[in-house]
Amino acid sequence: MLALQADAYRRYRHASFVRLVVASVLLISSTVIWCLPMVSSFTLPESAQVIASWIGLALSVAGMAVAIWGTATLFRRYGELSAANGTVER
Repeated sequence: MLALQADAYRRYRHASFVRLVVASVLLISSTVIWCLPMVSSFTLPESAQVIASWIGLALSVAGMAVAIWGTATLFRRYGELSAANGTVER
């Protein structure tokens, strides 16, 4: 998914693709942080697990917000291009 988004940005140079890449990185990071205590070979103290959970939650919320923002700008741009080409009425 990251490769598709990065390639789309490289080809079209629209900011919505950068936002979608950032959202994907944030959400992947949150997943890694949340899973780290479960897959690590050593036991983390409870306080570290709580901190990891809060960091994961913050990254998830930020990722979802950026994903919605990126998707909205992508749809808006598509609508503008469609209207300019006469394929869709406004």
